[in-house]
Amino acid sequence: MIDPEELAQTLAEIGGTHMPFGRYGPEKFPPRGTPLYDLPFEYLLWFSRQGFPKSRLGELMEIVFHLKADGCDEVFGSMRAAGERTLRPAHEAPPPEPAAGALTDARAGPPRFPQGDKSVASTWQPPRHNVETALLPP
Repeated sequence: MIDPEELAQTLAEIGGTHMPFGRYGPEKFPPRGTPLYDLPFEYLLWFSRQGFPKSRLGELMEIVFHLKADGCDEVFGSMRAAGERTLRPAHEAPPPEPAAGALTDARAGPPRFPQGDKSVASTWQPPRHNVETALLPP
């Protein structure tokens, strides 16, 4: 069983630790680097395959990796809301639905979204046209 106090201390430690080296370190994300909780899952996945650092940093990175892999990224929401800079783009509202029966231009393709925001893009479907009414003269 997990000790709640130990879990709270570990999460607080994750919230205060920043990536000290590499692609998300202070050189590219000054002054302290990217917070561990905001490292992309793919980056942590690479470390899981290659091996996490043999230190407390590696232990914390592995915990963040497992939380994200299990879909528990919301655990870090309060840390992000506390005002830390984040790599995540702000979520935009989905485009409005066309009026019922309105024809849309299918050649326009899917709407463009910020890189990494797959929440809306993955649910987008091309417009459905009613062939019978589309062929009738106005």
